[in-house]
Amino acid sequence: MGFFEFFAAVLAFLYGLVHDYGLAIILLTLLVRVVLLPLSIKQTRSMREMQRLQPEIKKLQKKYKNNRQKLNEEMMALYREHNANPFGGCLPLVMQFPVFIALYRVVRTPLAYLTHLGGISLSTMALAVDLRQHPVATNHFLGVFRLDCTPSEVLSGAPSTTGQAACGGGVVSVIPYVILVLLMGATTYYQQKQLQATQPAVNQQQQQMLLRIMPLVLMFFSFTFPTGLTLYWLTSNVWTVFQQRKVLGPMIARDEEAARARAAAKVEAERAAGTVEERPARQSGGSPRGKPASGKGSGGGKSGKGSGGKPSAKAVAGSGGSRSASSRSRSSKKKRR
Repeated sequence: MGFFEFFAAVLAFLYGLVHDYGLAIILLTLLVRVVLLPLSIKQTRSMREMQRLQPEIKKLQKKYKNNRQKLNEEMMALYREHNANPFGGCLPLVMQFPVFIALYRVVRTPLAYLTHLGGISLSTMALAVDLRQHPVATNHFLGVFRLDCTPSEVLSGAPSTTGQAACGGGVVSVIPYVILVLLMGATTYYQQKQLQATQPAVNQQQQQMLLRIMPLVLMFFSFTFPTGLTLYWLTSNVWTVFQQRKVLGPMIARDEEAARARAAAKVEAERAAGTVEERPARQSGGSPRGKPASGKGSGGGKSGKGSGGKPSAKAVAGSGGSRSASSRSRSSKKKRR
């Protein structure tokens, strides 16, 4: 029993339920994602935890930059403490590659694998019969797509591997295929953007190039892939977008709540520290600001000045009285003359 035959048998079974080749590919995609769902959720959480540990990892790298063995030991201890796996994000992606390759082979040459599976004959299943009798009609999806044709074959008008009829007839016929490829690229970009939005600013700058290049690379290769494969990738991307929103949403909300709590605690600590500093300042400064000090001047003698060095009211009155007395004596002298 080969893997490609098993994959073709599952696709043929789904086709027997819905009698639509494109819908059968969509159902197959959903089935694969459901099987991989526990690993995918673990992948998302592991990636999120790794992003949160980046500041701690950088501290360890700086601390043990000259001791490689100690650095590895400390990092493994950090991963165990936070239940994080640096390679956990790779497993679901790696497990999708066999599905991707199998679907490519089955969509390109389905009758080559719809033969037998163990003791079960696959050649009598509805998909095998329809592909032999009506290959072009069976590969049609939504009235505009040929799932066995690539966009380049549609543009050039070349026949596909499953039928003798031409895939298309020029620029107009390739427009729906281009739209499908663009949707695939847009959903690839968006799901990566979702993950990037949860990362620290340093990591975001590092992954900007990957975020821009990966969708372009996939769109470029999609022009040489059968449209059924692009449909699989688009469906998988849409699933991933909703899955990440469901998984990352509560995690981001908890992180934001924790950040708000830390900010509030910091503000309270700063207020408490400011109150403690203000009390000694008032004690060392004497009387509160704005109230005049009573008593004698700073020199300790009866100088007629207040504590601030300004003349008092009595001193001003005394000086004014002496000046008026001297002026009266001068005027009397003038009169006697």
